Amino acid sequence: EADYVNIIVRAGWRYGKARFGDDSTRWHERGKQALLETKLPYMSTLDGFGSLEEADDVTMPALRCTDGGTILSQQAQSYTQFVRLDDADESMSILPIGQSEQPGSAYRLSTYELWGQAKLHPAPLSRKAVDKVAASTTRLAP
Repeated sequence: EADYVNIIVRAGWRYGKARFGDDSTRWHERGKQALLETKLPYMSTLDGFGSLEEADDVTMPALRCTDGGTILSQQAQSYTQFVRLDDADESMSILPIGQSEQPGSAYRLSTYELWGQAKLHPAPLSRKAVDKVAASTTRLAP
């Protein structure tokens, strides 16, 4: 196990030096700067396909965690929900960058700031709790 850990740590150190220079105290700062220069491709998902329309790409916010592999640093539009098992109505979620893929929609960047602040928003599960936070409702009829 120790050999494996040493291999991983050495690989990480080499990657950091190659990408961000010899001064490891500046790696996080340089990683954040690199992130700010990164575009989130339009209609992007976790499958890694490129943008469908580069004019609609969005600049990444200044995320606290820059590795791209956590809930708050994902580098694609992917819904995440944290469900409280003791109280499902206290659940939280995030869908970077917003609830809509339509460039002209008011909801296109509706969670962009929350995501940049490493925050989630309420995502209750019971009808009563959902009704309390609903911005609007639409009733469908046959």
